[in-house]
Amino acid sequence: MENQKRFYVALEIVVVFLLIPLSFTFIVKTSPLFLILAGGLFSFGLLKKDDTFNIKNLYKFPDVKTEYLRLMIQVFIFTVILYLFMSNLLPDRLFYFLKKDFLKWVSIILVYGLLAVYPQEILYRVFVFHRYGGIFKNNKALVHLSAFLFAFGHILYLHPVSFLLSLVGGYLFSITYLRSGSVVLVYIEHFLYGFLLYTIGLGEYFYSGFLG
Repeated sequence: MENQKRFYVALEIVVVFLLIPLSFTFIVKTSPLFLILAGGLFSFGLLKKDDTFNIKNLYKFPDVKTEYLRLMIQVFIFTVILYLFMSNLLPDRLFYFLKKDFLKWVSIILVYGLLAVYPQEILYRVFVFHRYGGIFKNNKALVHLSAFLFAFGHILYLHPVSFLLSLVGGYLFSITYLRSGSVVLVYIEHFLYGFLLYTIGLGEYFYSGFLG
C-alpha cells in the first residue's frame, strides 16, 4: 500500500511539475504568468480542501523576528556580489531594464510583486512541503525537491541562466520556509531577489512577453 502511494505521488509530481511546464513550453505556447496564476490557484484549492492544513498558515508571519534581519543581511550580500559581477563582467547590461525603459521596469516590478511571487510560493513551498512532507520525511529531501521543481518551472524561458538562478533562489526560499514556516517571509525574500535581478540587469532571463 505504501509503495502504491509513493507511485501515485511520484506520478503527480511528474505530471504537475514536469510534464505540464514542458507541454506549455514546447507544444502549447502561453504566458508564464498564466501558468503561475493557474498553478497558484490549483495548489490553493487543494490546500483549502485539505482538513490537515490550516489555511491561516498562508498569512503567517515568522515567530522569530531575527529571521527578518538574517534575510536583509543575506539580500544585501547577494546585491553586492551581483553588482560587482555585473559591473566588471557585463557592464553594458548593468541596470539594463531600468535605463532602457523605465516605465516597462515599473510595470514588470508591479506585476511581478502583485501577481507572480505569491502564487509561486503557495505552489512550490507551501503545497510541496505540506503535500509531500509525509512521503519525503527528511526535510533536506523536501528542500531539494522544492528547489528543483521551482527551477524546472522556469524552463519556459529556455535559458540555462534562468534555470541556474532559479535553482539558487529555490534553495534560498525553501530553506527560509523550512526555518520560519512563514510563506509571508518567503514572499518578501522572493520579491526582493526578483526586484534585484530585474533592476541590476539579469531580468531579461525572466522576461517573456509580459512578465517573465
